[in-house]
Amino acid sequence: MRERRGEVAYKRVGKRTGVWADPKTLPKAVYEFEEDMEKFLTVAETILPPYAWGDYDVLVLPPSFPFGGMENANLTFLTPTLLAGDRSLVDVIAHELSHSWAGNNVGCKDWGSFFLNESWTTYLERLLVRHDQGEPGRGFSYILGYKALQDSLAAYEKSGETRYQRLVVPYAFGEDPDDGFSTVPYDKGANLLLHLEGLVGGLDVFLPYVKEYFITFAGKSIGAFDWQAHLFEYFGKTKMPRLFSQSSKTK
Repeated sequence: MRERRGEVAYKRVGKRTGVWADPKTLPKAVYEFEEDMEKFLTVAETILPPYAWGDYDVLVLPPSFPFGGMENANLTFLTPTLLAGDRSLVDVIAHELSHSWAGNNVGCKDWGSFFLNESWTTYLERLLVRHDQGEPGRGFSYILGYKALQDSLAAYEKSGETRYQRLVVPYAFGEDPDDGFSTVPYDKGANLLLHLEGLVGGLDVFLPYVKEYFITFAGKSIGAFDWQAHLFEYFGKTKMPRLFSQSSKTK
């Protein structure tokens, strides 16, 4: 029988989660992701506002798909290279699911503030990893990310494009923002959030702010300084005015 191109099949793996793939790939994809998808979604909702998109499914695409994952609302696109056979690459699911809040629900309003999407997502991804692997597993993710960050910073130093080392990139009109794409918005941004977490007193203090951030800006596109103003207002008025006084804003 001749194979039909573009045919996909589906299997539900949780109350709100399921996997799409071509019929031959589906069993491997289900095995790879079925233990973690619903669990990640449930854990995320203990940290964040409720998931806003109904079901959360993934679609495993052909090998020509050029990214590890793409965070489309409701349906994450994935590369088949994630089908390792041992469920060792499910952190990509944690990352793309986290985009359901950071990027899909609260988005950046311009490319200069792109780090808001990826820094929050990477930070949240590592909190989901922490649920299974504990704080050591979360810390190890930051170590791996730090190595990739150092490589990116060094490459920009060598090329002379040091402005791409910044979180808020001053793109010129008409400039291709892909020129500044690297691990910087992911890992430098996630490390900033980790630093803030420690600065305010740890997860018990910072997690209520995380939820408030996603409640306040739900359905909106914001810039870096919108976030800064919200952060200073939240902690300056209610928690620790010395650390977050308006006079200490970045100029």
